[in-house]
Amino acid sequence: MKKLLLTLTFLSVSVSTFANPVSTPRSVQDSPATSSGSSNFINPVSTPNSINDNPIIRSNIRSNVCTMTCPGSGIYSLYTNKCVTKPTFTCSDGMTYNSGTEKCWKYPAYCPDGKCEAEQRSTTIAAGYEFGLIASGDGKKLASVYYSTRSSYVSVDSGGRVPNKIPFEISNGKIRILAYYRGGPGKWVDLNGSGKSDTQVFYEGLEHIEFFLRIEVSDGKIRYCGHGYEFFNLETYYHTSYYDNGRLFKCAKWIYLHPCPTGTTYNSSTNKCEATPTITCPTNYKYNSTIKKCEGKPVMSCKTQSIKIKCEIAPTITCPNGTTYNSSTGKCQANVSITCPSGGSYNSFTKKCEAPELKK
Repeated sequence: MKKLLLTLTFLSVSVSTFANPVSTPRSVQDSPATSSGSSNFINPVSTPNSINDNPIIRSNIRSNVCTMTCPGSGIYSLYTNKCVTKPTFTCSDGMTYNSGTEKCWKYPAYCPDGKCEAEQRSTTIAAGYEFGLIASGDGKKLASVYYSTRSSYVSVDSGGRVPNKIPFEISNGKIRILAYYRGGPGKWVDLNGSGKSDTQVFYEGLEHIEFFLRIEVSDGKIRYCGHGYEFFNLETYYHTSYYDNGRLFKCAKWIYLHPCPTGTTYNSSTNKCEATPTITCPTNYKYNSTIKKCEGKPVMSCKTQSIKIKCEIAPTITCPNGTTYNSSTGKCQANVSITCPSGGSYNSFTKKCEAPELKK
């Protein structure tokens, strides 16, 4: 009988050692206890503030949409807020536009074939020597050459004298040949007109030989001519000849006091006549010399159109009574109260209620 009692006592202890606890959430309905035994979680209710399932759409907002249009063939530049287009460069008749120099150009009158030199020469060759006149490329300076020896330049504008070689004098826009040996000076001739200035030469011992030196001017051109001993018997090369009062004059070619057309400038580095072109821009455009293009104001056209704006607002999050919202988990959280049977205590490790063992 004692043995049976002991056995029953052992069994009774064994059966009552563990029991499942009862977890009662605080004011949380239909929510079982979690395995942690310390708190309870449920999904919160998210209610938008005055926003239904679809966001509010306001269509009564209007906006102006504008476009920029350039006149003609212009192209709009966002950087300058202007329209730009290419200008037209126009040169006078017979001239060519050079985009590199931005100049109109043509060859001077003394070298229409383009074989231009820095100086113009109105000279003849007699017995192997050069005689005559030399002009600068722009025609503003004159010199003479005699037996292949040349003089210094004299300015056509300011005037001066060449006392030897083939002597001449320039003053007040006129020129005359000076006395040579025992001859007298020639008459004054307008450099912009036409005329001849002669001097009759007499060599000592050769008084019986008639000898003339001549400077001839015609419409802005000048040349050297001669008659007599050197020009008749020893002349080898000359350009043209003619008779004047029964005397045969042999002449060098014309050289130009104004080799470039009016309104142009002689460029000594290129031996060309240059001028500024006429620059034309389309209507409503003006030339900008800095960018070398025509600039104009764009035409702005605008139209009004409606636009739709979507508004968003943060919702209000509501949790059941007795719970608080946990932003980390996105859940409503409440502490729970765990109750064990009388005499038992909750074991957080095993998550069980345990009763103390009965003493044997």
